Amino acid sequence: HYFIQSNLRMPRESVERDVRRMERKKRVKEVLEDKFRSELEDVVVSQTEGNKPNFHAGLKIGSSSSSNGKCYCKSSNSEFRGLANVRQVNDLHGVLREKYSKTERELRCKLAALYRLTALFEWDHLIYSHITARVPDEKDHYLINPYGIQYSEITASSLIKIDIQGNIIDPGSTVLPVNKAGFKLNSALHTVGQDVVYHTHSHAGTAISAMNCGLLNLCQEALIVRPVSYSSYQGFVPSTEEQKQLQEDLLEDSHVIILENHGLVSVGETVEEAFLWMAQLTKACEIQWRVLRLVELAAIVLGHPYVKCLVRYNAHSTMG
Repeated sequence: HYFIQSNLRMPRESVERDVRRMERKKRVKEVLEDKFRSELEDVVVSQTEGNKPNFHAGLKIGSSSSSNGKCYCKSSNSEFRGLANVRQVNDLHGVLREKYSKTERELRCKLAALYRLTALFEWDHLIYSHITARVPDEKDHYLINPYGIQYSEITASSLIKIDIQGNIIDPGSTVLPVNKAGFKLNSALHTVGQDVVYHTHSHAGTAISAMNCGLLNLCQEALIVRPVSYSSYQGFVPSTEEQKQLQEDLLEDSHVIILENHGLVSVGETVEEAFLWMAQLTKACEIQWRVLRLVELAAIVLGHPYVKCLVRYNAHSTMG
């Protein structure tokens, strides 16, 4: 009798605690039964299967912002501007989510994340240049950035699906066009079987591309990217002959190309692989750029002559 009376006199806090516990259990049950759980498990399993190196760490699928919807953005002078509102990389929700296959959704998220990383590392040049990727399970269809959006603004849904001629198959979530002329460089490499083509205009990469000496073996990164292909660049709109020349200039077993007086290109079977090659190549160019500057300064201070790497001048070179 005493036990029953004591339980009937349970304090209000205990009752509220039990109610909250029941609500938490209900939410956990809803999460476990949600469709997203199985899809997330598939992604995790596919990335960790066989204990292979996980190159997805730098290209996380999902939101590019923190839990409060904000993130740190890098400014052009390499200083952090502080908190700024940004759009999520993965904005494929609702109808857009059902519009694309699972493999295409994943590719869109990875490619959009790569555009954001390129802007963060300052390898981009306004709205110019492109990173393109072949759409899985679709013949000669590719994803490309809309012409008019900066790299820091690219999202998964804004990517445009095109064919090998640059014709729009799916406009994505914008009404912007495609830079067909700029895609010709990428399409030349896609035609010979490259799945991802990554083209950048970094300061160091462009500087080294203007040197007759090319990329020197000054660091381990320069050795890692060997063999390095070189190709002359004659204008903004490559002709058919120049596209064929670019294909021929890509050496066997080579994953990087230095476009003379222009910039850098890397290729790969996946977005992660193309990024890895570009990161190594850009690092090697940055080190060489600094070493040559130190040599020049040392010669000036010591008063000794030194051998210059003659700068390559191309009168026909234009921005692309």
